[in-house]
Amino acid sequence: FAGDRQLLQESLHREAHAIMNAYLGGIQSHRRRGVYFVDQLDGSLQGLVAAQDIRAAAIASRDVDRWAHAAGETELLPSPVGLVAGDSWHAYGFQLVEYFRLPPQNTGMGRGRQGRGPPPDPDGNAERENPSTLQRAADLFDDGGDYLAILVLNRHSVDERSIRAGWLRGSIVAGGMLLVLGTLLGWHYTLRTEGRARRLEAEARHLRELGQAAAGLAHETRNPLGVVRGWVQGLSKSDKLPPDQRQRALLVLEECDRVTARINEFLSFAKPRVPVLERIEFPAFVEELHLVLASDLEGKGLTLTLAAHAAEPVIGADPEMLRQTMFNLIENAIDASPAEGTIEIRTVAAADGTCRIEVADRGPGVATEAVESLFAPYFTTRPRGTGLGLAIVRHLGNLHRWRTGYSPRPGGGAVFWLEGVDLLRS
Repeated sequence: FAGDRQLLQESLHREAHAIMNAYLGGIQSHRRRGVYFVDQLDGSLQGLVAAQDIRAAAIASRDVDRWAHAAGETELLPSPVGLVAGDSWHAYGFQLVEYFRLPPQNTGMGRGRQGRGPPPDPDGNAERENPSTLQRAADLFDDGGDYLAILVLNRHSVDERSIRAGWLRGSIVAGGMLLVLGTLLGWHYTLRTEGRARRLEAEARHLRELGQAAAGLAHETRNPLGVVRGWVQGLSKSDKLPPDQRQRALLVLEECDRVTARINEFLSFAKPRVPVLERIEFPAFVEELHLVLASDLEGKGLTLTLAAHAAEPVIGADPEMLRQTMFNLIENAIDASPAEGTIEIRTVAAADGTCRIEVADRGPGVATEAVESLFAPYFTTRPRGTGLGLAIVRHLGNLHRWRTGYSPRPGGGAVFWLEGVDLLRS
């Protein structure tokens, strides 16, 4: 019973941390925090609490005694004064508190304090809040500093399933005392099957909740972002726009595209998918990737080579998932490689009918203390990295039942690899 309860609690714990990481990652990706940012912040909180089992969410500066933005069952929220980061269980649910930091607002361009807020509603509806109220709320984020965020998740389903598991195990123990050894062995097999089913159910529930939260956050961000991008793109093409303002408009377009790419990366990580395996001619597949990444390679004078264990190896994988996996690994290698260097893709056959795919570079490698966290979501060693590239690699690899990892390269550099890839022809 205790083991089942711990498993279910760990599932809820992972779910809460994944949702919190996604939300704080979205906040920290904004470079301009005016009234439009505050309006979207409130909308994102509402999107979070609309998800099943999320009871309340809030955010505040660490030096105030009340929550600046909150949604859901706010009566469950404790005072932010003296609140310690971490997670805890309460009668009303599971509570997670995390600290985060925002740099000071860069007011050189964008809306800032002098911004006019979000664009007017195309249907003619009034703003959801008074603009002056939104501006006062935006002032909280202008100077940056230390903040804290809180999530409260419903624990009812964990308690209910724990009780059911307790009754089930109690019944099995009582019945086992009356049955012969052969029946006990049969029940032992049944228990193992049920334990695996419970684990799969807990993991599937975690992925569903993460996907639901991702969809809500994406909806709250994508729609207004598309409107902003459309307006700015039209503005940038105007003949009456001075050159300096056109340059600023192009910078805004670039920021819109960057945020959209980050949203797409998160959705790719969170969305549950099932691989559809196909035969892939690996040399031709690598050549396609070479063409896609040609401009990035040429920008640093890099060469991409393939050293296959056979002339025309054929592997079994989902083409789109493999393409995204290899794209992320090669992009990382391009970023790490010195100019005029070489990136090597290698295949090595294994005795069990599978192969190992490697992407090797001659960059600085990975610091020892960072190796353990390399594939964790939102961990990055790059200034402009999202922290999702390698997490997506591991996620897609797990869906194929591949093993993923990193090894330092002899002579300097890094080797990222996929093991257990089905080898259909060597």
